[in-house]
Amino acid sequence: MAGNAAPRYDSLTAVEYSTLRVPYETLNRKFRQIQKNLERASFRFSKENEMNLKKKLREGKEGKECKAEELAAPLSSAISSLDETIAMATQSIDEEIRIVDEMMTRISFLQRGMTLKDSDDIETKKMWNLKRTDKMVAEQLLRFGYIDTAKMLVRESHIEPLVDIEPYEKAGIVVQSLMNRDTSSLHEWINEHRSRLKKVPGHLEASMWMQDAIERVRKGDKIDALTIIRKHVTPSGQNGKRKGSKDGGGDVEMIEEGKKKEIDDNRFPPHFSQVTLLIALGKGKEDNKEKEAAYNRMLDDERWTELLNMFRATFAALYQLPEHTAFSVALQVGLCAHKTPWCTPDGNKVRAARRKRERQEIEDERAKNTYTMREQREYEEKRFKEEKERKKKDDCPCCDPVGHTIAEGLPLAHRTESRLFCSHTRELINEDNQPYQLPSGYVYGEKGLALLERDDDKYYCPRTGNIYDRSSALRLYIL
Repeated sequence: MAGNAAPRYDSLTAVEYSTLRVPYETLNRKFRQIQKNLERASFRFSKENEMNLKKKLREGKEGKECKAEELAAPLSSAISSLDETIAMATQSIDEEIRIVDEMMTRISFLQRGMTLKDSDDIETKKMWNLKRTDKMVAEQLLRFGYIDTAKMLVRESHIEPLVDIEPYEKAGIVVQSLMNRDTSSLHEWINEHRSRLKKVPGHLEASMWMQDAIERVRKGDKIDALTIIRKHVTPSGQNGKRKGSKDGGGDVEMIEEGKKKEIDDNRFPPHFSQVTLLIALGKGKEDNKEKEAAYNRMLDDERWTELLNMFRATFAALYQLPEHTAFSVALQVGLCAHKTPWCTPDGNKVRAARRKRERQEIEDERAKNTYTMREQREYEEKRFKEEKERKKKDDCPCCDPVGHTIAEGLPLAHRTESRLFCSHTRELINEDNQPYQLPSGYVYGEKGLALLERDDDKYYCPRTGNIYDRSSALRLYIL
């Protein structure tokens, strides 16, 4: 029965999927690429060298004089081709071994994190979490195109085996090319990933060719634009000649038919009919102003933005990248854990002002007494540590202007039981930090009350500024 139990998913298996998927896709692509290169090299070797050698040997069998010098050139060429093929195969195998080693490093890293969950080694756990955080931030930067910044972070954090930069670098070149209104880099990227793109839904390649045709129309070359559409976009151009058409002429009929009705077929990319009619009619040739605007919209720069977004979606689908990065998921989950109905954009500023006011009241109270330099120095050091610790516990990420904006729309933290915190130290009130109430009505934890104790065995309430006897603090019992 245990073998049939459903698998348990934790934060690692749910969030770190792309950590292994991206290098696997890269390894798969490189393996297919070297396989094709070896096949081409083998065919070229057989065609160029084997024929020459057989010709020379055949001449020798026929009684013709065959000198050793004549065989030296074909043999030398064959050996050179073999050396090049071996060097190419060796380099590719080394690259594949490097990727496999990186995958093993990542598996070991994730396994290490799973074993540290129940460990008491706080320092090791802290270092592992820091590396994972740097990795998530680097992946977030790569997804948004900040390649150079991500490289600096990866290099300084020494997490090169944990982050894939090469696929994002190539994608960044394509993105920059599309932003410059150029599809040459996209052509190269599609040719490199063509076999895998056949399994990815979408019309990226057809949309790219349509954009090339639109650019031809912009320059006034409608014949070339029509040739591109017929050769690369229509079903006959992509999958051979249509049934009943000897020369693919059925595509022209379909283009003409597009004038009469909208083409609703999954084989065609979006806006196919508008582009074909734009080619047929030309820019600004339609009497109907509404139709003219619809067709001329294909010439807008917005088409490049649509193609860019389509490429990004295809890139994510190719490497099976999730919609939200690991950093985004961790950030949103962390904000949800802190979010309460009382969080406001200026909450941290309000608490900082209150801490400043309380600190000033304490300073004013201390000014009434005389202290030695040593006592004053010890007090300053103690106060600095307390303020630093309290600020860390008092500040809420959802009460920060930026954090509050990100948390907008996220669910509130779900608590099955209420928890009480000391209003002075912000520490949890429990059996190790028992609650006490001063006559002012304010409740403080035992640790916070010890910090409010004066030298004359009296308590100072920072909320009201009143001084109370030690015996006036009442122990509270919460049911």
